[in-house]
Amino acid sequence: MWDDKKEAPENTADEGDNFWSLPVTHTKSYRQPSFEGRTMDTVPIGSDEDEKASHGEKIPPREKDAPVSRPVRSADRVPSYRTSVYAGDGYKAYGRDARGWPEKKTEDVDFNDLPVRPKQKHAAGETLSERTGSGWLIRQITVRRWINDFSFYGRFAHDAEISHNRCGKPEDGGEAVPFFAYVPQYAQMNSRQLGYYLWFRDQTKAGVYPQADMAYIVLYVFEILNLPHLIPPAEGIEILCRLWVHYRQIYPRLDSYLGEWVPDYSMIHDVPLPSLVFAILPEIVRKAQFKEFYLDFIREADRRDMETLADILIEAYSDYDYRKSRYYNTNKELFDREIRGALCAVLTDAWQKKRDIFVLDRTYRLTRDAYCGAIAQTDVKRRIDISFHSCIRPPETRKFVTDIVKYAENRLRLQLRIKSKLGDAGISPEDRKLVDEYFGGEPVPSGTRRKEAAEPEYLKLYEAESSGFDFSSAGAIEAASWSNTEKLTEEEIFAVPVSACDSGEDESEDLFSVGLSTDTAEEILSGPAMADTEEDSAAESSQAADFVREDTAEYVLEKAAVRALLTGNFSEFCRERGLFPGQMTDAVNEIFLDLIGDILIEDNGTGKDFHILDDYREEAETWSRT
Repeated sequence: MWDDKKEAPENTADEGDNFWSLPVTHTKSYRQPSFEGRTMDTVPIGSDEDEKASHGEKIPPREKDAPVSRPVRSADRVPSYRTSVYAGDGYKAYGRDARGWPEKKTEDVDFNDLPVRPKQKHAAGETLSERTGSGWLIRQITVRRWINDFSFYGRFAHDAEISHNRCGKPEDGGEAVPFFAYVPQYAQMNSRQLGYYLWFRDQTKAGVYPQADMAYIVLYVFEILNLPHLIPPAEGIEILCRLWVHYRQIYPRLDSYLGEWVPDYSMIHDVPLPSLVFAILPEIVRKAQFKEFYLDFIREADRRDMETLADILIEAYSDYDYRKSRYYNTNKELFDREIRGALCAVLTDAWQKKRDIFVLDRTYRLTRDAYCGAIAQTDVKRRIDISFHSCIRPPETRKFVTDIVKYAENRLRLQLRIKSKLGDAGISPEDRKLVDEYFGGEPVPSGTRRKEAAEPEYLKLYEAESSGFDFSSAGAIEAASWSNTEKLTEEEIFAVPVSACDSGEDESEDLFSVGLSTDTAEEILSGPAMADTEEDSAAESSQAADFVREDTAEYVLEKAAVRALLTGNFSEFCRERGLFPGQMTDAVNEIFLDLIGDILIEDNGTGKDFHILDDYREEAETWSRT
């Protein structure tokens, strides 16, 4: 390229190939480095001679009790210290000394987030206890110290110890003092709230449960969790469960909190679950994470234990809720007693023979961090390793319980002379026999409920094309019908004479002669009146059926699908209308779940062979014609 300061000659275009020539590149040369005046030797430090030779500075000796320093990690936090003390309705600040420490005693220091001392009594993760479970599900429990580099909630534990032996007296004539806190602590209360809390705590110890905000209850729970050395665990778990049972209806969130903290407290301190919790087990097992803890109470095939287990399984592990049956509201006590009794009989037999859900051939393992979400100081925080069996985690448990509940309701319906039945094909012959023995009498008939013997006789009435039509018989039937109508309505209605049908004369003249109008006579002769009568009769009979609702008239497509199933044209029906057979089946089953409490259509598992359950064929025929 041309230099910017020089102007390019005008005749560069005439220089030929020299115009495209590039300048000569400079060659690169390597120069070996020189270490003249430098040294690579290390200088030893330690002796005085070496110190003088290297002109180094003498290292001071290490102190005997000096702490070992370690690299600062990103997780390290600066210790915080209390700079004020609570007094009455406010906080009184105090100064610091020359080092920046509070000018108070050691117990006034807030020990939140202080690093653990290197010379601690127990190492992090150390095994504190290891024992074998005493029930039938939990096999092994190992309690270990929680792994953490910091000491936390020390101030709360200190305040809990101070207030443990104090007594309180409510102000304002004993009225409840409001107190709200997401994570309640002593330092958050004023004098009125603290007095009411201490009084509330004394009352609950005596078995009296006054009105109190949830923050008071949770604060007392935190106090029990953090002071096992002052509150014996056997007493502490009793207080926890009594608070739970008495206040859970007012504060439903206690189920979520104590449903997890009570098992942790019980396993850490090896104290049993109080029996007063057994009454609410069916409601809390559904919400608990470690459900097997609440089922581990069974020791033998005791009737009371089996009834409690039956209630838990019905509440949380049955796909069919018998309380939604249309017959339940009028027979509540009978349904609750008999269905639970039938399931209890099956469970007792299965427990004794160790079959079905009691075949405990698989071991589960679980690790829990104790007191999650609660205020728990470092000394009481634990990690729990659990090895256990389970009778509720296998998927077969739901099918087992659902089939027994359905068959028990079928037996109960049979006793109440109720026609409808639930699908119970999955129940085993052994369990079916046990339920039959519990109810006594004849078992529920299996198979179809259609009257096959009466069907040929019924079809003979529609053989007019092959056997002809007898006018005299039809006239006799019509005359008898008018006679019955007159008796039922108690009105003077003129019947059509039978002779009008026997003779070859014009029937319209005989109809006019008995006083009918011209329009009425023409409708009778033309035939629609007879068709309307048959439709009205069918409608009345369908309205008499207890499973037909008033709003079923809008299910035009679903009724057509049921008629197609009855005639064997279901696939063609769905194909012509661009519908998926499975989608149409779900729509019909959803309707019948509301009507009779069970599905109407099922398949063989391939998604192709759809058919109506034989037990509900009669209901399907009636509903599809309505």
